[in-house]
Amino acid sequence: MSVRSVELEISNLHSSLPTHPKSSKLIYMRKLTATICLTIAVLLGSAGCDESADSQKGLTAYNSGDYATAMREWTPLAKQGNAFAQSNLGLMYSKGRGVLQDYKTAVKWYTLAAEQGNARAQYNLGVMYH
Repeated sequence: MSVRSVELEISNLHSSLPTHPKSSKLIYMRKLTATICLTIAVLLGSAGCDESADSQKGLTAYNSGDYATAMREWTPLAKQGNAFAQSNLGLMYSKGRGVLQDYKTAVKWYTLAAEQGNARAQYNLGVMYH
């Protein structure tokens, strides 16, 4: 939903209001609140779509052995705080898949993901310290 379509929706609200002053304000506020909530829901819902699509691209690439593409897809997400991507980078560094094996970097990524409650990263981090 674009800003322009929200503006049109709000202007349509103005034209559909009843003429009674008290009821018109109440109806306007209800419609405006509903429009704002719907707009926020659409914007927040679409924000995660690109991220999950990139995560899936990385997972598909990793599973097919294309570690360079997996790294390219997951690194920006991991830097933005995506726990799934962080955990996967930890795995790549701990196993040396597509990168030089680097336990220190693996621990860094696992820790960032584990702190967000990613169970797989928590387990893998525990294994690293075992």
